Amino acid sequence: MAFEAFCIVEIMGHQVIAGKVSEETHFGAPLMRVDVPKSSKREGFTCYYGGGSIYKITPTTEQIVQAFVEKQDPEPIKPYMLALPTMAAHVEELDDIPDEPDGWGDENDDNYDDSDDYADPPDDDVIMTGLEQAAEAEQKNNDQTGDLS
Repeated sequence: MAFEAFCIVEIMGHQVIAGKVSEETHFGAPLMRVDVPKSSKREGFTCYYGGGSIYKITPTTEQIVQAFVEKQDPEPIKPYMLALPTMAAHVEELDDIPDEPDGWGDENDDNYDDSDDYADPPDDDVIMTGLEQAAEAEQKNNDQTGDLS
């Protein structure tokens, strides 16, 4: 028996939507279809949700769904989604990036100086592994307590 009813649906991301709910299978997976009715502010629209994103479904009446839609004014697409930049908008910006500043050589340049590319390693007596540090700490503790083990 296929489910079809007017419902208020709570979805992942603290979203609440209301409309006529039914189940459809797309891409080999069952999805919840919500047909949000037309309001005084916008046209109706349809959304699909996967089962894992649904927290709660409350069956109700068409009148309550319509009142919810009028009060909450759900949006089919969030305004920030419309303002997402496109790759084409950045192509001109990429053309404005300057070449390497003067003085930046590359390894194939005759003037390339690699003397700063490699730091001198620290003295061996400064480098201690975690095990060496633990052993030294244990030795200090034994010296203080008089433990000879």
